Amino acid sequence: MKTIALGSDRAAKIMAVRATVARIATIDPSWANANVVARRVETSIPAMPLTDWQLMQGARERALAAHESLRSRRLEADIYVGLEGGFHSVSIEGEWHTFLRGWAFAIDNGDRSAFGAAPSISVPPHIVKSVIEGRRELGLVIDEVTGGQDTVGLRCPSHPIAQELLRVFGGGIAAPSASRFGRISSTTAQHVRDELGDSVDLVLDGGACEVGIESTILDVSSGVPTRPRGWLSI
Repeated sequence: MKTIALGSDRAAKIMAVRATVARIATIDPSWANANVVARRVETSIPAMPLTDWQLMQGARERALAAHESLRSRRLEADIYVGLEGGFHSVSIEGEWHTFLRGWAFAIDNGDRSAFGAAPSISVPPHIVKSVIEGRRELGLVIDEVTGGQDTVGLRCPSHPIAQELLRVFGGGIAAPSASRFGRISSTTAQHVRDELGDSVDLVLDGGACEVGIESTILDVSSGVPTRPRGWLSI
């Protein structure tokens, strides 16, 4: 049975390694029952890496630390893995772009080793500012965005005024329902004014809602879409 030692005890990284092993097992059945041994380790890089160099160095240090952790207990694995995630920023024509990056480093008991990088995605400027200028870990900022949940809800309005607002704004807008928790949803601009009063500065009036029922929720987090609430028109 294969054994992979991971230089981290974080659940997300353990799940990532297990998912990778499962994909390898579809090609090589000898990996089907591979065991992932997670070890909490320390590295010399910042808690929130901000460059590719720091990410690669952190991944390498984690893999080597996992190897040392097992060796000190007279144990061994087939592969030792380090994973590191963070930011990498580049300037294009004077404009800075920051990406969420992930690097991996793997080494065996011989002299074979390799780096690998995950696809990177652009990070919204306000999150970058909270992390870099606020000197905060990305995980804490993301928890604020998601409310500490593993998923985040995205509204997809069909109203042309709402769509135009998003187009002009040029990005996502943090927008809760236009009613207080537990109250009946507002269906007109006046309902919003009556419900929220002076707590909002502006109400965008697009007319009365065409349907007037709770928004449909579509859950796509499990791979098979489900509908916890509402209805879908075909």
